[in-house]
Amino acid sequence: MFGWVNAHSWAGIDITPTPKLAAWVERIKARQGVYNGLGVPERRKPLNKEDEEKQAEEARKWIFKK
Repeated sequence: MFGWVNAHSWAGIDITPTPKLAAWVERIKARQGVYNGLGVPERRKPLNKEDEEKQAEEARKWIFKK
C-alpha cells in the first residue's frame, strides 16, 4: 500500500485531512531500506509546490489522453 499512498501528491490527492495516514507515510519513509529504495534509479531533489503541480498536471494529461 505504501507505494500507492506515497504517490498521493503526484495523483493530486491531499492527505493532510488524514493526519494518521500522513504520519504513517512519514514513518515508512523514515525506514533506511525504504529511503534507499526510493532513491532508485536516482534520488531527485524535492520539487516546490508549483513545480510539483505542473508535473502532476502533465502526467494527468498523458494518462487521460485519448
